[in-house]
Amino acid sequence: MNPDVLARVGEPFFTTKAAGRGMGLGIFLARTVAERLGGGVTLESSPGAGTTAVLFVPAAAAAVSAPAGTGGATGVAGAGAAATAGAAGSMAAAPALRGHVA
Repeated sequence: MNPDVLARVGEPFFTTKAAGRGMGLGIFLARTVAERLGGGVTLESSPGAGTTAVLFVPAAAAAVSAPAGTGGATGVAGAGAAATAGAAGSMAAAPALRGHVA
């Protein structure tokens, strides 16, 4: 991505796709949800080299109760690792959601 496009990524309805191919809400919504959870989204890009996006949210350390009807199991909120989405869409355990598109 060139610097002008990178500066606008995350604006609602901003897209570089052709009409009918995208609404320009994906990164905006991901960033909004992450920020409401106390995290965020970072983007790094170099023209011709690809773009890396990292979605991060804090892990909660408080114990939580399972919803009614699930046997009353308890667990620790946020105890699991986040997932990494690669350029091919494969998923793997990682401390943050990171994806790179060449």
